[in-house]
Amino acid sequence: TLVFDDLLAFSQYLREQDKPA
Repeated sequence: TLVFDDLLAFSQYLREQDKPA
């Protein structure tokens, strides 16, 4: 579903933000 797809993309975004620069 669109919601699930959006949530998955958001999860990946947060994971990248969590990485140390």
